[in-house]
Amino acid sequence: MDIDRDRASALGVTASQVEDALYDAYGSREISNIYMPTNTYYVIMELLPQYQRDPNRLPLLYVRSNQGSWWRSIRLPS
Repeated sequence: MDIDRDRASALGVTASQVEDALYDAYGSREISNIYMPTNTYYVIMELLPQYQRDPNRLPLLYVRSNQGSWWRSIRLPS
């Protein structure tokens, strides 16, 4: 996969934001905790499995720029 860093920079998107978006989608980002009297439940954000297994779905991942617009950060090599 290639990240168009020049275009990202022009649109106000950092490499770190792209990396975070990838981790949010394909990692196991803990986004919240639910506290109950006897247990704590961890809320994990991730993609549905059909999107995780298919690399052709990577271009569907968008990153919000610092200006508030959405940018498709991943381009698959041809």
